[in-house]
Amino acid sequence: EWLGHALVGGKRLRPAMCHWGYVAAGADPDGPGHSEMIKAATALELLHQFALLHDDVMDESDLRRGVLAAHRQAERWHADVGARGDRAAFGRNLAVLLGDLALVQAHRLVATLGPALRELWHELCVELVLGQRGDLTGAAAGRRDRLHAERLAQLKSGSYTVARPLALGATAARGTPDVHRALHRYGIHAGVAFALSGFVTKLVSDD
Repeated sequence: EWLGHALVGGKRLRPAMCHWGYVAAGADPDGPGHSEMIKAATALELLHQFALLHDDVMDESDLRRGVLAAHRQAERWHADVGARGDRAAFGRNLAVLLGDLALVQAHRLVATLGPALRELWHELCVELVLGQRGDLTGAAAGRRDRLHAERLAQLKSGSYTVARPLALGATAARGTPDVHRALHRYGIHAGVAFALSGFVTKLVSDD
């Protein structure tokens, strides 16, 4: 129930990219790959929720989509009932478990997909972890250079947000190699532009 509440809101950008990858590959909306695309798109949203929940814990964020972040909600529950132990630790731990649940549910959906889709999913998940690691280590090192920003933009947005979701949709549609190449080029450029716009905004606000 808590996870369901956490999933409310958001832009659903990754599922949308998965859908448009399916359409761009020329698939019939009622074709045999449509159910696979829907499962992949749903898994993407669950994966994104996992990433947001853990990201909020790592960043010690107070809000997510205009409401208390999950770990802050759990802290409040702890305080309201006068529970034992450290309130902040309880909140962090419970939010991490909620993120784990989202990831487990995503993997459960992907397990029903074909081999090509499962391989793409694996690559997407690894890139997501690498991008988050780069974000953390870059912040610790005070990295503000273009090379670091472009690398993070490619991993955290170019690939994870646009290129891989497009590829999942195109794969469900049994898209041709030419379609995949075109969507990959578009996805990387569009995703990097999306990420860099946010990176510049953050730099301006930090200054």
